[in-house]
Amino acid sequence: MPTPRAAALLERTERLMTERGARLGRAKPRAVAVLMRRTLETALAEFLAHAAPGCDRAPFTSRLLVMRHRHPDPGLAAEVAWTWSALSAATHHQGYELNPSSTVLAAWLATVHRFVTTGIKTPKS
Repeated sequence: MPTPRAAALLERTERLMTERGARLGRAKPRAVAVLMRRTLETALAEFLAHAAPGCDRAPFTSRLLVMRHRHPDPGLAAEVAWTWSALSAATHHQGYELNPSSTVLAAWLATVHRFVTTGIKTPKS
């Protein structure tokens, strides 16, 4: 079962990604990446609230390390950490960098979708 806040953000992200039209123009890939990163961060916060209470004040990279040790699917946890890093790079871009492609965004979204839709499972001890 997806976590409620993360599920709502995921729905918005998926809707924005598939939306046609020039409403955002060239900014759309970055907007999708920003919303996707927010979705992932929200899902991680909701997971850690159950898996490692009190971890919410730690730096985000530390939270990713905790998640990798507490999540029941180590492969997915590693993908989530890598995807967050890639999304961070995409959202803190330089003016000369290209936008992420739709193929890259779709791959990142697949990871975020898997993480959000697995919901909060009992973490490893």
